[in-house]
Amino acid sequence: MASVTPTPTPTTTRTRTTATTKTTTKTTTTTKSSFANVPAGPGSQECGRSGSGAFSAVATGDNATTCSFALKVWNAYNDANVRGAGAVLSVPGDDGTTRVVCSGSQPAVCLGTEGRVLIYGGQLVTG
Repeated sequence: MASVTPTPTPTTTRTRTTATTKTTTKTTTTTKSSFANVPAGPGSQECGRSGSGAFSAVATGDNATTCSFALKVWNAYNDANVRGAGAVLSVPGDDGTTRVVCSGSQPAVCLGTEGRVLIYGGQLVTG
């Protein structure tokens, strides 16, 4: 008996090419502060920001004030819950406790023997 080899069934291969378009959307959210910009003198720099409230940022008021001192004043200001009223604060300084007097609002300006500090809620504008 002879062996029979089955005839292969013809197959059709179809190739389908589709174009894929990838769309990327970038969303940028800019939060506009409800507080005015805070003008600052030469050498001023923002040292810290926490949240978006009225006294959420601190800056040096001049180039002679360090951020380290500004942050200490800001902490004392927040601990005293002054919020725009005048205050006399005791702030740990390089040579013991320093007396700092704060007044005003937006910005609150605090003056002590180690410098000038601005506490505010808007954006610092230097120049």
